[in-house]
Amino acid sequence: MLDQLRRHRSLRTHLYLGLIGITLLFAFTSYGLRLFVEARITEQAEAQVRALSRHRAQQSLIVTLLDEEEGLRGFLSTGDIRLLGSYYQGVKAESDAFRNTLDNLDPADQEEGQSRIDRLQAQVQAWHEEVASPLIRRRREGPLPDLQGALEQEKRSFEAIREASDAFLRLLDDRDNARLEAVEASLATTRRVSVAAMLGVFVLGFWISRWVLRK
Repeated sequence: MLDQLRRHRSLRTHLYLGLIGITLLFAFTSYGLRLFVEARITEQAEAQVRALSRHRAQQSLIVTLLDEEEGLRGFLSTGDIRLLGSYYQGVKAESDAFRNTLDNLDPADQEEGQSRIDRLQAQVQAWHEEVASPLIRRRREGPLPDLQGALEQEKRSFEAIREASDAFLRLLDDRDNARLEAVEASLATTRRVSVAAMLGVFVLGFWISRWVLRK
């Protein structure tokens, strides 16, 4: 009778220890997976915020340049000096748009992004110094003899800036998409690991229960 009681207590002890071990294993596994998932979700959210902010900065730059071009072309066509207001305001706003774009680059894109932005800024500066400013000076002196040719020259230079900006944005979008796809793949893998871990814990608990009952 005493031996049976001791055996019963031993079985209960093994069962309790097994259940406690399974519970701890499940808790640690869940906690580790939670930390991993939270890190991936945070990474995904940060990438999306950077991409959105960068898009807004690039759009702001393009809108600013378009406003400048509209004011410039209006002045060249009419000679109304008031139309240059949007041009000069845009010149002051350009640096903010460039800085916002640079601030929202992914750390892995900083080096190439800085190089691309420097080239884009150089193109914009060339548009100001080599095209817009000379045309403004000439128009202040009187109507342009070849207005259509001047407008076409300005348009070609401006379109080169726009194409460079679009190419830069496409490059960064492709890299952002690749990063987001990698994060999604990590999350999908984590979900599969979570299911496998829960099944593993269940099987382990079932095995320990059977082992204890056979004692």
